Amino acid sequence: MAKPAVDALKPEASVTENPGLPNQPQPPHLPPLTPPGAQPGQAFPAYPQAPAGPAPVGGPYYPPPFPTTPPKRGGGAAKALIIGAVAVLLLAAIGTAAVLVATRKGDDRPIRIAPTEALPTEAQVESATLQHLKPALSTPWSSPVRPDPVDPTSCTTTSSPFSDAIVGPAVAIAVNRFTDTGDPMKFSVVAQPGVAVFDTADAATAALTKLRAGLAQCTRYTKGDSEMTVARGPEADGKESWTLTNTRSWTCGRDFRVYRNVIAYTDFCRYGNTSSVTGVVDRMIDNVKAGKQGS
Repeated sequence: MAKPAVDALKPEASVTENPGLPNQPQPPHLPPLTPPGAQPGQAFPAYPQAPAGPAPVGGPYYPPPFPTTPPKRGGGAAKALIIGAVAVLLLAAIGTAAVLVATRKGDDRPIRIAPTEALPTEAQVESATLQHLKPALSTPWSSPVRPDPVDPTSCTTTSSPFSDAIVGPAVAIAVNRFTDTGDPMKFSVVAQPGVAVFDTADAATAALTKLRAGLAQCTRYTKGDSEMTVARGPEADGKESWTLTNTRSWTCGRDFRVYRNVIAYTDFCRYGNTSSVTGVVDRMIDNVKAGKQGS
């Protein structure tokens, strides 16, 4: 995937000079932030027509649609045993099929969706976070975010999960930013959702596996003058979540989820509880399933 030009990555570049550039330098008074029809049934055959002349004694000529009593034939007990055995085998086969359907791998057919269509709307972000956050970018970014320099370097993907090391193989990416001020650089609350679309579900799962490997060996790291503590959430199928907190209680909740060949991720930061980041990603997954942005 193409990477931003070297000159565009210089820290002195301003938002005005490089609109949409990921990972702009953060203001000194705030901790750094990684941009982050049912089928018709068969009709019964027509009844045979009554012959001309008087009807025979004993009632109408037309037979009932089904026999009222079965014909008497020999071997009834043996036939009943055979039918019972067949029924038992059939029920066993149905039960086995049900178990296989319940336990088989979920549908992993690739979804073709522009990543911008899966990003949350302003209303969806507010609904999830209960914070009135405004879009802070004129257009979403379309390339991986530049990773932050951290110590130790083994924590790089934990600090910058939407960097080239994790989502570089994606065929399309979109990252947006919402802040309480509408300014991309000056804020006290920020949500940064990102979507990466891969060729296959296996490729998306591989990105999650790589992220997990980094999280497994990262519990604390230094970023600039901030020391970040990593609290990993419970591991779930197709999902990773973790929280970053510095000594000034600046907290970033992160949710990284795979749905088929799509990764939906959000970084939600503020001074306080950030557990509502999960709700933002929930709405992003809804958008992926619907094939368009929700309301």
